[in-house]
Amino acid sequence: MFYWSPRPEYARATGLTPHLNEEALPIEPPEEQSTGFIKAAASRGVQRFVMLSAWGPESVAETSLRESGMQWTSVSPSWFNQNVSDDYEQKFREDIRAGEMVTSYGASTFAFIDADDIADVVVAALLEDGHHGQSYRLTGPRSLSFAQAAQEIAQALGRPISYTELTPEQYAQRLISVGLPSELAAGISDMGPEEWREEPTGDVQRALGRAPKDFADYARETAATGAWNA
Repeated sequence: MFYWSPRPEYARATGLTPHLNEEALPIEPPEEQSTGFIKAAASRGVQRFVMLSAWGPESVAETSLRESGMQWTSVSPSWFNQNVSDDYEQKFREDIRAGEMVTSYGASTFAFIDADDIADVVVAALLEDGHHGQSYRLTGPRSLSFAQAAQEIAQALGRPISYTELTPEQYAQRLISVGLPSELAAGISDMGPEEWREEPTGDVQRALGRAPKDFADYARETAATGAWNA
């Protein structure tokens, strides 16, 4: 999650001090804050602006960025590989340590993207020419279900990782039990009535001229760190 908090450097740089109630767990700042920040950046002479945001329809902020007069790049990543090894809200790391993975996502597939690839694209967009006006939807090279991801993690660890499928209602209650607010838990647990099929976009290759990291490579590297050890 990304929260805007009061930061003096924002005010010094743009004259704008964003603030959100962190308890609301927002994905994006309110429209008047995001668009105001973009306009303030442009008015203060910022030449290049890279927006990192969640997948979805074009937001008011993205429209504002396109119309800002700055060189702009929009970067929207899929599920991070690191969501299953960091202290992520769904507690995948803790489940894997216990030998299981639990979701309500069924056969839906996701083209997991590595955080290092996201960072490399953002840095390139900020520091290199050739990215102005590009909207990058970042994915890894393959689309996997969570059951398949569990199998790849198991192979990397050399021990079984079971996959358990819950109903959205059951999964929401599980998430609430580990501390998520009920509204957020409901949104995360319910992917809708149809299976989600996320196809690789090839945008890491387009932005960097190289392939993104494969989930299997990420799993092997992470297993070697001991992050999933009980």
